[in-house]
Amino acid sequence: MGSMRASLAWQKKRRVLTLGLGIGLLSACTESTETLPLAPIPLVWKDKLLYAVGDIQPTLDSRCTAEPEENPPFGSGSQSLLFDTGTPLTALVPSQSESARQFPHGQISLSAARSDGSAAGTQFLRCDIPVVRSGQTVQDFRLRWADQPLPPLGGVIGGDQLSHFALSLHFSGSPATGESASLLLSRGDIATWCRIDRAVIPFKAVGGELAVELGDTVTTYPASRVTVGACIEPLANPLAEGTMTACVNMTRVRDVLTQIQNQLIQLNQATPRDDDRIGRLLSYQQLLLGIATDGQCASASETLMGDLADEFGLRDSAYTVSGTNMRFLVSTALPELVLTETACRRLTGKPCTCAEKDQVQLALPGLNSTRNEDGSYTEKPDAACRISLGDTFHAALAIVAKQRQLSPCDELARSRRQRYALRPATSADVPQEQCLRNLCIRNLGRDPALLNRRCGYTGLDSDLACNDRLSPVASWIELGGPSPSGTTDTLSALVVSDAAAMIQSANADIRNLSAQIDGIIGVSVLRRMSSTIDYPQARLELSCRCGDMSTACHAYRAVTYYTADSCVDRDELVIPDNLGSTACQR
Repeated sequence: MGSMRASLAWQKKRRVLTLGLGIGLLSACTESTETLPLAPIPLVWKDKLLYAVGDIQPTLDSRCTAEPEENPPFGSGSQSLLFDTGTPLTALVPSQSESARQFPHGQISLSAARSDGSAAGTQFLRCDIPVVRSGQTVQDFRLRWADQPLPPLGGVIGGDQLSHFALSLHFSGSPATGESASLLLSRGDIATWCRIDRAVIPFKAVGGELAVELGDTVTTYPASRVTVGACIEPLANPLAEGTMTACVNMTRVRDVLTQIQNQLIQLNQATPRDDDRIGRLLSYQQLLLGIATDGQCASASETLMGDLADEFGLRDSAYTVSGTNMRFLVSTALPELVLTETACRRLTGKPCTCAEKDQVQLALPGLNSTRNEDGSYTEKPDAACRISLGDTFHAALAIVAKQRQLSPCDELARSRRQRYALRPATSADVPQEQCLRNLCIRNLGRDPALLNRRCGYTGLDSDLACNDRLSPVASWIELGGPSPSGTTDTLSALVVSDAAAMIQSANADIRNLSAQIDGIIGVSVLRRMSSTIDYPQARLELSCRCGDMSTACHAYRAVTYYTADSCVDRDELVIPDNLGSTACQR
């Protein structure tokens, strides 16, 4: 009860309903019904804003086989509707000023959008659902993003309704020829993740922590916010088809062998004599000599090879941990990728602040406005500075599935090592190849006293987390960096203050359930992929879009085995010939 009173006190200062990424409301359960579309619903994708065409009504009408009320309250005052996984509730905005209130038996409908943005036939209808009416009108309820001329909005369809479905977003075309977008709403794919040829990123919906006061009613809302772990600016993918970089090569082996021989000479001349270190280096020397001469390494222990590779940096840097770990909220309405200033400062060489003349003004509908005593609203936008992610040697970001307790950047590095080292042998392999692959493998389970610190795992079977050869292989999708055309593909991001309304409203809701977010993944990232946010199965399904040689995208599916995961029926970890690379989606 104490936490509820605290949350209510916080909300009493915000009598205007906060939408965008704000705190939402939900009524009691109802017997909702819907008519699902048989095909994707065309959306409006213009000036960086993605929105649907339809309406939100506070009461039922004949479309829901109900007798319409006499003089029903006004519904949404515009056909332009946001649909947002980052917003926890569904709310309508009328054309005339009304008090904010809750309606327990409303309805939403979505229509196909024509090329001019007008509505065609109804394709999705959901009846008898709770909706909230905003105290704002469509004249005030706008998403403002830099200098883009964005339209007034009739409301937002939030996670309370979207969480019943799988949302498949598809973009086609290019900025040069014109792009289009569509949304398919379905019940979700019941296939297990290992039967899906995409990068599958599991998630647990978070939020629903705050109780909210609306008039004389206290309401709650469900957990529906989707957060994902990402590695920002890791070294670019070394597994790219046709340009694969060796994890360990013979040149590096010979260099390290010389380095060890020189150290042995110095140690043998030193007093007192360090016999433990000398014995360790002699074991390393014997191992490397066997590899360099005839490719014999079968007698060496896996942990010894792992220690050698770690201590002397035998692996190519792209197979070691690089990049910065972050957590992002996924929003299907926010136009761009957003980072907090604190997150930006963890990156290298980024201008996280900028002069006022270079700032971009951002305002989310209902979230960046304050109601005045006369009933009007004053908009208080957040200021942002633009940066670029990715360069010739680094990807912009990689969204990585969590397997055990490793961070996204650690998991990305391990997945790369596993795919390289455990891939099938070919007839072109040299005798040393298998030994070099074994050097690429990492085994962190060699000292029980250091086990938790080394691999961050506290479960019962540490091998599944600490040994590359036994751990499930994480799926991931990487965007930006060197492109197939030879150019560099960068990803634009906006840096906002940690106190920005869009960040604070989300963190206030999730801080007791997960790590606070470092930013928000918006449409500019989603449009680079073919994506499905499958709420019923609690997973993202991501793949690269086909055709654009100027953009960089690499996606890999997860790989596992029976002992580690019941999804498959084999008893050993086997990497497919294509390393688990997923097909692009047209």
